[in-house]
Amino acid sequence: MAQISRKITVYIDGTQVDNTLKGLQKELARLRNVQKNATLGSEEYIETTKRIARIKEIIDEQNESVKQLSKEWERAKDSAASSATLFMGAKAGIDMATGAYSRLKGAMQEYVEEAAHMDNAYSLVFQKPQLRLRLPGSMA
Repeated sequence: MAQISRKITVYIDGTQVDNTLKGLQKELARLRNVQKNATLGSEEYIETTKRIARIKEIIDEQNESVKQLSKEWERAKDSAASSATLFMGAKAGIDMATGAYSRLKGAMQEYVEEAAHMDNAYSLVFQKPQLRLRLPGSMA
């Protein structure tokens, strides 16, 4: 399998500069030293100033790109946090509904058990006439 290598080469006014932040800063320091030794207003001074401005522009673009990436990362973290909060809220709601269902189910089971006991009691009363309640004045 063939491997494709891509490389970007940065040239500042015909001078190749290492395409890293460190390389740009190194070139910036070199140009500042050239500028310090140049005569104010000379062509060398003006050209060096332009090169310095271009390198600063590249570094500023890079810094802005990093800031934007940082902002996007923060937005992604905030979005994840709010999604987690929403999920936890939904989970709490489901837990509450599950608890209410369990309590209702328990109450219904108690009711069914009580009804079964009452049914057994009525069955006994009707099977054994001696257990029936006799009211005064009744013929039963």
